[in-house]
Amino acid sequence: MFSSDFEDLREVDKKEFTRLVNKLLSQCFVSKRNNRKDYNFLQRHKKLFNEYFSYTGFQLDESDEFGVFHLINTQGLNRKLFNLNETIILLIIRILYEEKKRELSLTKDVVITPAEIQDHYMTVRNGKNITKTELSNALATFRRFNIINYGRSEFDTAFDLSLEETPILVYDTILMAVPLQNIKEVHENLDKFRTKSLLEEEN
Repeated sequence: MFSSDFEDLREVDKKEFTRLVNKLLSQCFVSKRNNRKDYNFLQRHKKLFNEYFSYTGFQLDESDEFGVFHLINTQGLNRKLFNLNETIILLIIRILYEEKKRELSLTKDVVITPAEIQDHYMTVRNGKNITKTELSNALATFRRFNIINYGRSEFDTAFDLSLEETPILVYDTILMAVPLQNIKEVHENLDKFRTKSLLEEEN
C-alpha cells in the first residue's frame, strides 16, 4: 500500500506530486537550472517519489553537484531509442559540453551553436551535411527531454537554424543522458560512426 505520507500532503501538493510523476515519466530529467520550483519540490518529497516509483520499476536519482533529478528504469525497460542522426548529434553535444565546460567556471552555462554541431557532424559523416529539418527534429527531441533549450524561453531571440550562431543552451542533464565515465568513450563511439560511413561509401 502506498505511504500514508501522501495522504498527509495538502491537496495542492498532491496535485504537484501527480504532475511531476507524469513529467518525469515523459521527460526523464528535472534540472534546477531549468525549473527550480519543480526541483525543490522533488527534493522535499524525494522519499515519497522513490516509494511510488519503486512499485513501477523506476528509481529517482539525484545529482547534488549538478542539480539534476533523473528517472531510471531499474529493469532496463521503457528506454527512448534514438535514430542514427539523433544518436550522433547527442554524442556531439556531449563532446561540445565537455570542451566548453573546461573553459568555464562551474556556475557558467554551456552554450553551443548549430554551426558547431554541423562541423562535428560533417567530420563524423565524412563531409555529409545534416539537413536543417533533421537537425531541428533532433534538437526538439532533446529539448523535450530537458537536455537542451533554445529560443525566447532562454535567450532574447527566436530560434533560427538558418543563423549559424543561434545559441543553444546545454543543461547538465547531458551528463546523465550520456553517462560515460570518460569522454574518450564518446570519441570512440563517434569513430565507429565515422568508420561505418567510410565503409558505406566504399560499397
